[in-house]
Amino acid sequence: MTAYEPLGLGVPGYRAWYCPETGSTNDDALERAEVGETEGLVLVAGVQSRGRGRQGRTWHSQQGSSLAFSVLFRPTPAEASCLARFTALGALALVEVLRENYHADALLKWPNDVLLGGKKVSGVLPEVSWQNGQPVGVVLGMGVNLRPGTTPPGLAMLYPASDLQAETGQEIPARELLALILAKMNALRGLLTHEDFISLWNSRLAFRDQFATLNSPEDGPARVRVVAVNGDGSLSVVDETGAARLFYSAEFSS
Repeated sequence: MTAYEPLGLGVPGYRAWYCPETGSTNDDALERAEVGETEGLVLVAGVQSRGRGRQGRTWHSQQGSSLAFSVLFRPTPAEASCLARFTALGALALVEVLRENYHADALLKWPNDVLLGGKKVSGVLPEVSWQNGQPVGVVLGMGVNLRPGTTPPGLAMLYPASDLQAETGQEIPARELLALILAKMNALRGLLTHEDFISLWNSRLAFRDQFATLNSPEDGPARVRVVAVNGDGSLSVVDETGAARLFYSAEFSS
């Protein structure tokens, strides 16, 4: 296992550890989940060489320019019935932190990205540990672009990216931001199994009641008007013909 050193954050319910470089904090957290690590583990890396995004894309964090971490949750039986909501837990936590602490008008681009100024500043990747067909652990990986240099030059992007410094004009310390995100996750988790969580998600939903380009694996790109996120994490939209459609897996592009 990758060697991590304690990172004292003082956030109740979490045990944070740091290493300068690893392949993937999600991989490391999943490995620890498999050997019985309890809930609340937080693994933070200065650099990731094999970070993952959605649909198998690789993501490389750059030293000093990003915050890359993973959190281990042990879902309750009620939470296990709505696992898709964990995708939004991390993203909504960051959205609320940016709004409340840094006066930034952040939004959640379904299903798992945070936008500022119409540009992606963070992505979330949940991965589940299974045992006998039951979800026994959820690892929530997050990458937050703190300052310029996060995205390697020339990298092809489905959606334009930026960073917190460029969009807010503020130099936000990684340690401070991490502590605020974790504390907000605690608060939001209490809502996870309730309709209030979906209501908050919809109140922060990017492109709501607007037309945007949605790319699905089956149909490719389509112009749709975003209606709402549903209780199971799916997205309701209306296409250009006026037909209602439901998506479980797709991504918005610029």
